[in-house]
Amino acid sequence: MNAADAQKLARRFIELPQDKRRLFLAGMAREGINFAQLPMTACIGAAERDGLSYAQQRMWFLWQMDPQSAAYNLPMAVRLSGELQPEALEQAFSLLAARHECLRTTFGQEGEQAFQKVAEPQPVKLTLTDLSALPEDQRWPLARQHMMAEATQAFDLENGPLLSLRLLRLDAQEHVLLLTLHHIIADGWSMNILIDEFMRTYDALVAGREPQLPAITVLTATMRCGNAAGWRRASASVSSTTGARNWATNTRCLNCRPIVRTRPRPVTVARVWKRSSTPACARI
Repeated sequence: MNAADAQKLARRFIELPQDKRRLFLAGMAREGINFAQLPMTACIGAAERDGLSYAQQRMWFLWQMDPQSAAYNLPMAVRLSGELQPEALEQAFSLLAARHECLRTTFGQEGEQAFQKVAEPQPVKLTLTDLSALPEDQRWPLARQHMMAEATQAFDLENGPLLSLRLLRLDAQEHVLLLTLHHIIADGWSMNILIDEFMRTYDALVAGREPQLPAITVLTATMRCGNAAGWRRASASVSSTTGARNWATNTRCLNCRPIVRTRPRPVTVARVWKRSSTPACARI
């Protein structure tokens, strides 16, 4: 089965009501088609579109229990070396927020049903903290304090934003970009996409060019919270009677408890990739 046929099957499946999906899967099984091999598809128009994945439901529940917790923050520190244009950096993230709806997503609840909502694109605010006037031996210790403060900040999942940006200026040629997202809208893989697209967009803006980024496809669909949540929830419903039964049979785990993070994730520090005029960065 080629990629186009697999995409069509996945789209047909996600558009079916719950009671007809098992019949559809039974037909796939008779044809020898494994559901796990189907690609994730956009859930626009599907019933799951604005719902939460099971992992998101868990994080939403835990946040309601402790809104000040930073256990699910995803912090990153990117060191930038060379001449920097903060306005272009801010514009780059504004363009990315308009491109990726997960960066504009917040969450709510009506009765027992949790949902996600996507705001219209708005300019992203970059907070600049200038440490260049301090003695040189005090800059990095204070920069690390700012890193910890950003990493342990509390996000408001209902009102957002769930993306935080701060730029530390150490001197005219040395900056540190602090990027923090809540895990409910991103994971490590999508963070890599975000940083890669930021580098491309920033370099294009500094050069006076229109950013050229690849079209949003199924490969970047996890950057769309509704699509990812709907597909994961639909996939989980498929395997609930087979995969779960096999797991219970094979693990012999009678008293397993979910792992809940009680400490914030460590800050991920990036190294410097120096270029002739514009700074760029690469994650370690």
